[in-house]
Amino acid sequence: MKKIILILSIVFISGFVNAQTTNYEMKFRYHNRDTLLSRITIHFWSESGQFPAYLKWENAPFSIRPSNISGVGLFTDSTSSFTSGQNVGWAFTKFSNTGSFMYDYIESNIGMYINDSQTPNVSVISTPQGLMMKAATNIAPNTEIIARYQDIINMFPNDESVKLLIQYW
Repeated sequence: MKKIILILSIVFISGFVNAQTTNYEMKFRYHNRDTLLSRITIHFWSESGQFPAYLKWENAPFSIRPSNISGVGLFTDSTSSFTSGQNVGWAFTKFSNTGSFMYDYIESNIGMYINDSQTPNVSVISTPQGLMMKAATNIAPNTEIIARYQDIINMFPNDESVKLLIQYW
């Protein structure tokens, strides 16, 4: 099974690398729970030296690019922006009520590319549906979307599992 997953990952990566080298705009589909390329695949690909300068989600205002902060990050695409107070998207969606962050929340596919910063441009607020990112400042096109991880950890002061998940976020 692991070999099949590895082969499929390589096929997907090869397809994107070929698209990039032939000057086609690189896009991948945005789904509620998953992307065509997993976070781990993107991570290894970004370290390979063949990661494109611009990888856009289809039908969503986001792109993934190499980040000056760490690895790759979530950016607004070349035509989209957010104004202060506007919803940017879900960082985590809530699907259970066990009282443990690890079992109650799942990272969204855009949330997984948010990098940590002491000067964030999004704030993360808790709602009954999950953790929503709201623009804390105006966010221009081609700007990395960044949050402060400690703010999320502080929302769950008695739950150590949040630190485990946020460190990989």
